[in-house]
Amino acid sequence: EAFLFNREGPQTEFKRQVPANDDDSKVKVMKTVCAFANGEGGSILFGVDDDDGLCGVPSQTVDRLKDQLTQMVGSWVEPRPRLDFEILPIDGSDKVVLELRVEAGTGLYGCAKRGETPTPYIRPYAITVKARPSEIERIVQSRPVSSTYPLSRLYR
Repeated sequence: EAFLFNREGPQTEFKRQVPANDDDSKVKVMKTVCAFANGEGGSILFGVDDDDGLCGVPSQTVDRLKDQLTQMVGSWVEPRPRLDFEILPIDGSDKVVLELRVEAGTGLYGCAKRGETPTPYIRPYAITVKARPSEIERIVQSRPVSSTYPLSRLYR
């Protein structure tokens, strides 16, 4: 209820469902994971539609969905950010909201399909956008040098 009250923002994103197997639906979620890792962390809530309505995901699919999301992040986001999940029951329903929590990172994170050059993203307000060079520099300067992902891999 607290997430719904505060709506989407710099650290909260709502998704009706976990992305299907097509890259177009995956990339939107993975860019947000990347942006959360480049910022102060954040949560993606699966089972909440854009109108802040609870639609939930079937509780019996949660373990499969967690595995699917973990694998997706590992394939799309470099380096792999720290993740955690929370299962939020919906009163009077056999459905739940699945919360994917992304911790604030210790380096610079990029998102791309396998074989492509990862691109860093940030999350100003409630949107995810490609990071500009000055924003990349700010992220790198705010992180320990030893843990920063090589810029040559992320910077185009």
